[in-house]
Parts: sequence; structure tokens; C-alpha cells
Amino acid sequence: MSTTQLKRPGFDAGKIVWAACILLTVYFVLLPMAYLVIRAFFVDGTPSLSLFVEYLFADPRAMRAGLNSLIFGVSVAAVSVLVGVPLAFGVSRTDMAWKELVRITVLIAIITPPFLRTMAYILLFGPNAGQLNVLLRWAFFPEMASGPLNVYTIPGLILLSTPIGIAQVFILTSTALSQMDPALEEAARTSGASRARTVWTVSLPVCRNAIFAGALMAFAIALSLYGTPHLLGIDVLTTQIREALLMPINFEAAAVLSTGITALGLMALVAYRQVTREANRYQTVSGKGFRPAVMRLGGYRHLFTGLGILYGLLSFVLPYGALIVISFFPTLGRLPSFSELTFSHYVYVFTSDASLRAIWNSLILATATAFISIILSTVIGYIVVRSRSRFRGLLDYLAIAPLALSGIAIAVGLVLVYTSQPFVRLHLYGTSWLLLFAYIALQLPIALRAIQTSLMQIGPELEEAARVSGATWAGSMRMVILPLIKQGLSYAWVLVFLGVIPELSASIMLRQLGNDTVATMLLDLWGGAGGFQRASALGTAVFLLVATVFFVTRWLTRRDAFGTVKS
Repeated sequence: MSTTQLKRPGFDAGKIVWAACILLTVYFVLLPMAYLVIRAFFVDGTPSLSLFVEYLFADPRAMRAGLNSLIFGVSVAAVSVLVGVPLAFGVSRTDMAWKELVRITVLIAIITPPFLRTMAYILLFGPNAGQLNVLLRWAFFPEMASGPLNVYTIPGLILLSTPIGIAQVFILTSTALSQMDPALEEAARTSGASRARTVWTVSLPVCRNAIFAGALMAFAIALSLYGTPHLLGIDVLTTQIREALLMPINFEAAAVLSTGITALGLMALVAYRQVTREANRYQTVSGKGFRPAVMRLGGYRHLFTGLGILYGLLSFVLPYGALIVISFFPTLGRLPSFSELTFSHYVYVFTSDASLRAIWNSLILATATAFISIILSTVIGYIVVRSRSRFRGLLDYLAIAPLALSGIAIAVGLVLVYTSQPFVRLHLYGTSWLLLFAYIALQLPIALRAIQTSLMQIGPELEEAARVSGATWAGSMRMVILPLIKQGLSYAWVLVFLGVIPELSASIMLRQLGNDTVATMLLDLWGGAGGFQRASALGTAVFLLVATVFFVTRWLTRRDAFGTVKS
């Protein structure tokens, strides 16, 4: 690369680009949050807690929904740790079999929506027409009219929501375990500690910050779920928010409940950031190379293998197998016959105007969201990682804040913004623009995390050399930084694209006639004639699309299931 190539005479537009991206981030993230707070805490322009008393503390149903949300979030976090940590340890540090099965299952849990899994389990364990319940009654309980299993319960809600929480704990814990110097464990064994005591007193304490961070992420994700509790008919804060915006519309109640769930999520996010910031106090990776030790467990390794198989069966094989099988049969409530095999549900999905329009809307919105999120995340990530701005920490918090926000809370904030002055004059309410704004806000942290990781891997001396040679900020970004992080950019683009396709919580709040998405179409099919089978067919198609795009990108970018570049 020659010096003349890097020199760009004239005005450096870097500061204008910085300002524009910061303002857009504030616009997409902070503005709807601010409107939520204003609507919840101000009555006739005066600060007041009266709305919280009326719509939360004095409302038994809202209080029950809040308690359910809290119990739900804590339970998902606890189960995620109890399952995710042993899985991570088994895959990272033991000779358990079928490790790749666990990795693939974790990957699938991350890239597919929980409400698809919920649909499958309703088809399997619905108390009346669930296929496995029909089989169990036929084989063992002929006298029973329903059951014996029932997915429409709080334990069912927790079970169906834990796979993605387990995946968060697994990824963070397995990364910490794989980076731990095995000399620490060897020292404990040399001192006479048993294998179990070594794991309990050395291995797990070293990665306790990663475990805690994973638990906090699982808690925040559980709080934000809408599809699973909605399908199961269980009151939580997200379903109550949705109900508040049905006829008759109650903006004040929606704002209060959205603010409550946002506060819980932000507390989890602040704790998560504090844990990850202090993680360097427990670093065990040095400049000396090492290979993580693999424990030979003998017959005990089958316990880890069995746990991995159970996780794969419950979170992937059983639900998605059910969706595929049911999509090919015309009826439910009895054992199917192969003579009834039909492709009519797939024909409907790929020929009806409604489903084709929903698929097209989702693809357009996903593409636009991915491009805009990548541009914003690249600039914001650069400011946070490379600049010396005193506001970079605040900007980092703002950009990742949607991790703690429910899509339904973001949607409520956008509704409040664009039905109020002066934004109501833009006439954006009821259009696909609000869906785009919500998706950008929700996906910005996902893109930012991937791009920041790539930026941190680039030494500053490369950019400094370009600047010394006369390059402007824009020139050094175009000629040095962007080519070096192109794999991270591609990976982030696909993660955002795949995150938008099945997004439900914001979509169900903001959709209007003509701007349905794949996720809202799935719910419409679920409640319509022949809906279970058609929804299964569309869900199967969505899953295959998401999985194909992700695995092709993984292969092209040479990254493993967790975003690490393969050597």
C-alpha cells in the first residue's frame, strides 16, 4: 500500500460521521425509552408515581404478572446455570462423546426463536390433542379424556424458555474454561486434591464471572420473551403490555408496565457489565502457549454425554421433528396415517398472497436493518474501542442497552413517540418504518458486540502508520480497518439478518394491515383454520432458511459456532 494511496487531501468528514451515528443511536434507542419514562412518571406535566400505583401496585393481575415474570426470569437463569455449566465443562474439559452435537444444538438454540419450540411442544404435549398425549392415552391411560401431560403451566414455560438461556451460559463458560491455564488444576492435583475437588475449588471459581454473566443474560432474555408466554396463556409483564394496547387502548398502563420490565432488565445489564468489566482481575491467560487439559473420566463421562443428548433431544430433535412431521398431515388429535401424507400446507405457504407478502416484508426489513446496524455499530465500536472520548463509556452503555429491553417495550416507546407531537406529523405510525426502527434498536447490540471483538484484535499501530502517512480518519477506515474486520462485519450482518426474520415481540405490537412479517404470519396461521399444520410448515421453512444462511456464512467466514475465527 503506497503513501499516495492513503493520503486524502481536503476535509476529513470523520467528525461529522461520528456525530451522525451518535445522533442516530440516540434517536433509535434513547428516544423511545425517554417517551416511556415521561409517560409513566409524569401526569399533566407533573412528576408523579400515581400511575404506578394505579396500573401496577393496585392491580392484582398486573402484580401477579410481575411476580410471574420475576419467578420466570430467576428460574430460567437457575436452570440455565445448572445445565449450561456442566455442558460447558463436559465439552471444554472432558472426554465426553458427541461434543459436536451439543455445540450444534447450542447454535440452533441461539438462531431460532423460542416461540417455534413452544408451538412444537403444544402440538406434542397439549392436554387434549397433543400427539404424545394421544399416544400415551392410547398405550397407558385409555380411561383419561385429556393429559396426562400439560405444557400450559409455569414449569412448562420455564422448560421451553431455558434452551436459549443454557446457550448463553454455555458459550460464556466454555470460553472461560478453554482459556484457563491447566497448570492451575495440575497444581491442585499435585497437592493431593481429587478430580472432583479440583473442579469445585479451582476450575469453577476461575470462571465464576462468566457463569454469573451468563445467568444475568439468561434472566434478561427470559424477561423479554413474549411469544412463549402468549402461546401458553400465562400472564407475564410482556403479555400484559400487549393487552394494554388492545381495545380499549391504555397508553399509561402500557408505559408503566414497559418501564417496570425495562428497569428489571437494565439492572441485570448493569450487573452483567460490572461482572465483565471486573473479569480481568481473574485472567489466567498469559503469553505462554498451552493446550486446555482434557480430563479422562472413564465411565463418568457418560453422565456428561447423557446430559448433552437430553439437551439436544428436548431443545432440537423433539420440537423440530414434531414441526416437520405435523406439517405433512391434515389432522391432529389422533395418530397419523402415512396414507394421509400431504404437501398442501407447504403449497399454501409458498403460494398464498398473505404468506408471500409476509416473507417479502421480513426479507426487506432484515436486509435494511442489517446494513444500517452494521454502519452504526462500526462507527460506535470504533469510538468505544479506539477513541479517547470521555463519553465513550456512556455511548457503549446506550448502544447495548436494548439487550435489557423487551422488544415489546421498544415497540410501546415507538408508538408513544409517533403518536405524540411533533413526531405525529411524520405519519409513520402504522407503517413499516416503525418496524425498521424497532429492529435497528434491538439488533444494534448484537452487531456491536461482534464488530467490537474484531476491532479489539487489530493493533493500533496499523492505523497510526496510515495516519502518519497522511490518511484521514475516513481514509484509514476504508484502507486499513474495514479490510481487516471484513469477516467480523460479514458475521455481524448475518447475525442481525437472522435475528430480524423471526422477531415477534416488537412485530406483533407494530404490525398493521399489509406489513405483516413471518413471525406475525405464524401467529395468524396458528389461530386460523388448519392453522397448526400451516404454521408448522411455515415454521419449518423459516428454520431451514435461518439454519442454511447461518451455516453457509459460518463456512464462508471460517468461524466456529461461537463466532471464533478458525485457524
